[in-house]
Amino acid sequence: MRAIDPAQAAFIRALQDAVPLDHALAAAQAADAQATPETLLRPLLEHALLATHSATEETA
Repeated sequence: MRAIDPAQAAFIRALQDAVPLDHALAAAQAADAQATPETLLRPLLEHALLATHSATEETA
């Protein structure tokens, strides 16, 4: 599992607090001005897809 950088951590914390997506992006960009939505969302989507795949295999 790869490490979560400060921008991703700020983004995830903001999403957990149920703030709007643009506010979560702003929180991430406060930690790293170069953070883009794609770089922030990709690891979350990969994790979700892997978790879904694993759960599907366990019930098969």
